[in-house]
Amino acid sequence: AEMVFGSDGLGARLDAAKVPAEAGAPLLGRLYAETPTRFLLEVPPDHLADLEACFRTLPWAVVGEVLGRPELEWLEQGDPVARLAADDLARANGAR
Repeated sequence: AEMVFGSDGLGARLDAAKVPAEAGAPLLGRLYAETPTRFLLEVPPDHLADLEACFRTLPWAVVGEVLGRPELEWLEQGDPVARLAADDLARANGAR
């Protein structure tokens, strides 16, 4: 959420089903797990091969895309779960 409300008009669409996780991991666990080994990166599509080379021995996945509007869309296997405006996310996190 922090990446969306600090983005000046951009947003993100993320599919929780694409997040590398143990089989049967619950949706909320996949959306909110913040372990020291989990990162969300913004990488231009033409740099994905470079990223793959860096993380070749680690589990990683493309889980979404940048949107040209200030909102966060969460999906589960392509089906909408939530759509949240960046301003609402910022207020909920005390950033505005």
